[in-house]
Amino acid sequence: MEKTEYNWNGHTFYITPMDPLKAIQVLGDLQRMILPGIGAAIGKQDAGGLVEMEDLNMQEVINADVDFGVLIRSISDKITGQLLVAHIKTLITPDTIIVQSPDMDEPKKLDIARQNEIFRGSPAGLIQLAYAVLEANYSDFFAPVRVYIGSLMKTFAKRPIQQFPENSDQE
Repeated sequence: MEKTEYNWNGHTFYITPMDPLKAIQVLGDLQRMILPGIGAAIGKQDAGGLVEMEDLNMQEVINADVDFGVLIRSISDKITGQLLVAHIKTLITPDTIIVQSPDMDEPKKLDIARQNEIFRGSPAGLIQLAYAVLEANYSDFFAPVRVYIGSLMKTFAKRPIQQFPENSDQE
């Protein structure tokens, strides 16, 4: 099993991919949070809020007129702080990540104490590491997703910024 190297703020993390069944379980949990948001944003949900998967294909998603407000709201409705922490703990474990820090003679497992020491004051760094773990485990999956995200960003960049209507009561 080949490790993926990820560098952040002077630390080198070596990520060992998850066992395949664990990776499939994690992917299922993540898609449960994300796909309804994508389905809602492109108008592909049934009355119960479920994504109509048989009608969803990547090219259609890429070309869709995405409602970013609906996308963000739908995904954020599903994510609580507790759930986000649970997913981070699932992705970042001492069994799958070792770290070489500038003050270490040799790499060590990324246990909770070391994780807190490295990322204290930078929770975004921890989220970036979690993303690196996802890439290490789903590189074959992320290639089309990168195309989709790039297309979304191009679409988003082309849209004019909407101005809030002026309130006639406040003059």
